[in-house]
Amino acid sequence: MVYLKFMYRTNGLKIRSELVRLGITNKSIAQSMNPPVSRQVVTQVIYGQAKSSRIQKAIAEAIGRPVHEIWPDKNNKEAA
Repeated sequence: MVYLKFMYRTNGLKIRSELVRLGITNKSIAQSMNPPVSRQVVTQVIYGQAKSSRIQKAIAEAIGRPVHEIWPDKNNKEAA
């Protein structure tokens, strides 16, 4: 369990640093959603504390990477 928390935290830091590098804020992603979500929920998805395929897709599009590359899922056929 501790390893999983570390893995999500590390991945979250990589995602966050890429967003910062591109000048994209969690708030801008949150507001671009239809319907809008809170920036806190975007942060939770980035760090693996919450899961939303809709928000994951928005984050992936913002940094120009496929969702399955950022959040590998053993059930995701594209990741195989």
